[in-house]
Amino acid sequence: MMLVKCASCLALVSLLGLTTNPLPGCEVPASVVTAKAPIYPLAMRGLGFAGEVLVEVTIDATGALTGEDVFRSSGYPSMDRAALMAAKESTYAAGKHLCKPRGGSYIFRAKFGR
Repeated sequence: MMLVKCASCLALVSLLGLTTNPLPGCEVPASVVTAKAPIYPLAMRGLGFAGEVLVEVTIDATGALTGEDVFRSSGYPSMDRAALMAAKESTYAAGKHLCKPRGGSYIFRAKFGR
């Protein structure tokens, strides 16, 4: 059996019923804790436009947001702005590297319509 070095990895190994560490070196990616739903722009909704925006958020080792940028645009600036706002208002958890918190990035997905 492999030695598990941190409590969160140990809990995951136990929860999954595994006998070895599924995350070598206790690698845990950054994640969203609470995702804020984007506000669908009224004009876009009224016209029946739909789309998806991917926003890359950058977080520090505490999970605090340090930056956000449109990774893939919907093609509609108002939807992109709404997605950026939702990403800013969401909360995140830092990833872990060798069982220590570290900053990183996360792709926030915002869907509009359909």
